[in-house]
Parts: sequence; C-alpha cells; structure tokens
Amino acid sequence: MPLMPKFECTAILFDMDGVLVDSTAAVAGTWSRWAAIHNLDPQLVIDGAHGRRSIETVRAFAPHLDAQAEADRIESAEAMELSTVTVIPGAVQLLRSLPRNNGAS
Repeated sequence: MPLMPKFECTAILFDMDGVLVDSTAAVAGTWSRWAAIHNLDPQLVIDGAHGRRSIETVRAFAPHLDAQAEADRIESAEAMELSTVTVIPGAVQLLRSLPRNNGAS
C-alpha cells in the first residue's frame, strides 16, 4: 500500500466553489435571469461570466449600467440560491478528516 504524503501546516485555505460545493446551477440561473431582464442573450452572458468577477461581466455585457450596483444585486441573488448548490462528493469526509482546533485560536 502506498504511503500517504504527510505535511504540517497551521491552516488550510479552500476555494469553496468547485472544491467543496458546486454552485454552477445557482450562478447560471442568476445570470440567466439578469440577462433576460436586460434583453441580453442568457447563454452568451453565462458563458462570458465563467471565470470573471461579477462586476467585470456586467461591464462587458452592459457597460451602460452601474456595474457595482448590478454586481452587488447579482451576488446577493446568487447567495440566496442555496437550494441549487450541491456538496462536492467527498468534501464532507475531507473536512471531517482534518484535525480540529490544534491549539490555534
């Protein structure tokens, strides 16, 4: 049986989306609704939003709008889409396998 690598650290930083949870459906739904409200092609906006910050997507597709205000609304709407966010298989087990409060505060 191969040995598992061992390393010591005081903290682990996880990127949540795509590592611990999958919010693809929430993001797609939110951008689709936003695009429809602004008479934009929803699929084009969804495709263009991937890998970009919300404010950058708004600037790219609707430069005439207040990008910060729109990005704030979009991010708030995404945060409310909890029913469409799913846990990545193995994420719970991974988190449970980590040592708890090793004396750090």
